[in-house]
Amino acid sequence: MSGIKQQINNTNLLKKNILDPLSTIIKLAVLGKKEIGCKVLLKNNQIFIQESGMFQGIARYYHGVTKNDIHYLSIPIDLACKRYLTIEKIHAIPEIIIIFKCAQDGLNKLMETYITYPIIVHCLKYYYTIIDTYLHLISCKKIEFDEKNKNDNISYKKINENTKPVKIPKNKNKETDLDNSESYHTPILNIEYLNQSIINDKNEMKDISINNDENNETPDTTETNVNDLLVLYTDELLNKFDSIWDKPKIKIVIDMIKYLLEEKSASEYAAYIETFMIPIDKEIIKFI
Repeated sequence: MSGIKQQINNTNLLKKNILDPLSTIIKLAVLGKKEIGCKVLLKNNQIFIQESGMFQGIARYYHGVTKNDIHYLSIPIDLACKRYLTIEKIHAIPEIIIIFKCAQDGLNKLMETYITYPIIVHCLKYYYTIIDTYLHLISCKKIEFDEKNKNDNISYKKINENTKPVKIPKNKNKETDLDNSESYHTPILNIEYLNQSIINDKNEMKDISINNDENNETPDTTETNVNDLLVLYTDELLNKFDSIWDKPKIKIVIDMIKYLLEEKSASEYAAYIETFMIPIDKEIIKFI
């Protein structure tokens, strides 16, 4: 019975670390316009941005969070890329790419904040690379997809313009199946590779000494099974998350972020996006 209770407790603990993939990207995008020294606080399925200051360490200690919690970002970042950096999404909302590029800026800011912690920086670079890889792959797919459509349209037009049927030559070497092409599969997109990397990163993080402004934080000593956490991101749950983000809502966020990029002093405008996210965060919690 004690084993069953322990398993239930572990599951409940893991559930609190489930994050909505697109919300994670948006919060990182906002962080990209914050000052160096701002940190993320992950608590009860939400990401909060903590401004730098004398009370930052006290607040983190009170909420029981540490920099080790950064490893919980890896799964939602990867899932966000898989679900939103697709040909279908890009054609529906081309500017959604802006959010992901700004999220990379947020990761860069975190790297500068944790510059004295090489393992943390290593993890953040890895998350940056996940987004970078997907952006590169979707760019290649889009170019080939557009070229294929362009050639098909030209060929179709020629057939209609000529009285005699026109035989369309096909070069099998140039034909690409966008959905099944093996050329787009790289180790960084392999989920087993991702899982093992997260486990390794977490084990390394346990050896990091706690000092400076986080000297009161207690390292996370709970053995977190990444596979167990990944299992909790079911297709049903991810579809519910996706249902929150309809096209108009995503476009609002994009417009806010674009405006944010144009402002030299972005603190006030970043707060608008954070306020916009409050009811969305509450809706996300209901699904978990």
